[in-house]
Amino acid sequence: MYIQSLLGGLISVLTPGVFLMTLILIIALSRLNLTKDARLFAISIFCALIIIYYAILGVFLNNTTPNDLASFSSSLIFKYLIIIFNVTLGLWLLGFLKVISSNLDSNRLFKSLVIVIMSIVFTAISFSGTGPIIGTILIANSEATTIIATVTPLLIFAIGLTIPIGLIVYFMSKLISKKKEKKWFNIVQSLTGVILITLTIIGLFVG
Repeated sequence: MYIQSLLGGLISVLTPGVFLMTLILIIALSRLNLTKDARLFAISIFCALIIIYYAILGVFLNNTTPNDLASFSSSLIFKYLIIIFNVTLGLWLLGFLKVISSNLDSNRLFKSLVIVIMSIVFTAISFSGTGPIIGTILIANSEATTIIATVTPLLIFAIGLTIPIGLIVYFMSKLISKKKEKKWFNIVQSLTGVILITLTIIGLFVG
């Protein structure tokens, strides 16, 4: 069970939603102009928050059926949260919020808020996008009789998810921070913003 949960977390890194959020996180961190130590601390807090959120989800999902899981992962709260975040971040990446962000980029509270918000949205997207994987884990653990027994597989899943994410984000953001003045970085940043807003709009009509 625990090995299955760990592998499920590792595999989830390859899902479209998690992959896109990882790219966005890398670019967002580079925009915050963090020092090497601050970047490592921010990523550590980000990963720790995701693990905590999954532990909380485990408490709420105690004795949850697959149908309940499906409706929970597709709830309107998740959808509206993701829509607001995607549009705001997309505009930020495109430079439309440059006047506001330029005054806040050096603010420690703002940087902390960005990390917290991104961890919440990342958890929501990864949970929603990996429903089948999490569902399989919960079904295999359906005989658990205590909250701890239910939460543990999700904790291990979150650890399996955050370890590769943390390493990828740290090394990629470190690389990008050295070259973010290059034109190619600005192009990638703008394209990411366009893709993010476009996918959000498409999701509104399709969903």
